[in-house]
Amino acid sequence: MKTDKIVGLMGAVLFASLSVNIFMAGMVVGKSVSPAPKVVADDVAQDQRLRDGLSDADKLVLKHAMDANRKKITRLHDDIEKIKQDLRDIIKKDSVDEKALDAVLETRKNKELALLQLMHETRKAAMDNLSPEGRTILSKVSHLGFDLNPPCR
Repeated sequence: MKTDKIVGLMGAVLFASLSVNIFMAGMVVGKSVSPAPKVVADDVAQDQRLRDGLSDADKLVLKHAMDANRKKITRLHDDIEKIKQDLRDIIKKDSVDEKALDAVLETRKNKELALLQLMHETRKAAMDNLSPEGRTILSKVSHLGFDLNPPCR
């Protein structure tokens, strides 16, 4: 492969990795208002802090925001995983089809951008409807990989 294709591919892989991390952060927040499966101790502690800190009304707001888009988020995530497999299949071949590679990378970029946009909309919907106390509590969870602080009003 040409050097610029390799650099482009590595950039896409890094972007995808970031996307998956942000997606998983959304899943952690979403599961904080419902029974959570067994996860690592740090996530359990964070989940408990969210549930302890939010009022029942705020828990419900967060749950509704996540539930409203959960199927779409899951579908986009599954699509991205399928595209990653397609990408691996293309790269494994002795002769790389540049047009197919470009098409798969473009499709992947579009799906990842759609996923990020949907996650942003979900987060914003929750933050816009939370009580001021709920927004303050969630804004302290900045280690999730994105800024939960709502814009100044």
